[in-house]
Amino acid sequence: MNNVIAVIAQHTFVEAFRKRIFQVIFIFSILMVLSTQFFTFFTFGEEVKILKDIGMAGITFFSLVISLVIGSSCIQTDIEKKSIYTVFSYPVTRKKYIYGRALGVFCYLIFAIFILSMVFYIALGIKTHFIGQKFGEEARFSFVTFAHNIELTKGILLIIVRCFIIVSSAFLLSMFFQQTFTIIMCFLIYVLGHLTAFIANMASEANRVFGYLMTGFYYIFPNLEFFNVSDYISVGKHVSAPYVLLVSAYGIIYSLMLILVTANIFEKKEM
Repeated sequence: MNNVIAVIAQHTFVEAFRKRIFQVIFIFSILMVLSTQFFTFFTFGEEVKILKDIGMAGITFFSLVISLVIGSSCIQTDIEKKSIYTVFSYPVTRKKYIYGRALGVFCYLIFAIFILSMVFYIALGIKTHFIGQKFGEEARFSFVTFAHNIELTKGILLIIVRCFIIVSSAFLLSMFFQQTFTIIMCFLIYVLGHLTAFIANMASEANRVFGYLMTGFYYIFPNLEFFNVSDYISVGKHVSAPYVLLVSAYGIIYSLMLILVTANIFEKKEM
């Protein structure tokens, strides 16, 4: 039975990999990360900070684009092209179809962000060479250390989990809306998810009814600001491992809950 989910996940991964839009995104992302090598007219500290900012921002942006596009189109495309009926002609339940699709998308996101991260680390390696020539070997070794790479990896891990939430939200919204509106709604979730602290302050200062609404909104919406550690990493601050594990667990559980809700809705959906 679990083989069905694995087969659907594999098909989803290959399907996403072959889409031209993601190839274009990859090319642009690689060019953007490698373009950081041209920032050579700053002081040593500024070069390091700009390289980290641009690299992490590039990974965040392109992973968000991939999440929005693939999450909103994955199921809708099958329904519109009627290919979903071919899938259901085999012994595949609707829930297993959703689970397989979600697993395939999650695996593809991990793969895509891994590739982007490797390009980023290569850019770091190239920059390290030039920093050694420009500022001396001591600066080069202070720029890229094991601890430095670990902090970057923590930030990238949180980017992956945040994308899981966006994709899961897109899966759920695609049960009710077309692709364009799903993308818009997911982008709003992304923006509002980074404003949850502001929403909580509004709830504490508002009247009782509005305060209850804002409080409910605060607890229902995912707090995506938890995953935003790029600013800390770019200035060399330490992000604790327990924090990364706790936030990752929160994001994964939230994503799984959305997928379970989506599967239950899809099981009763008329097509």
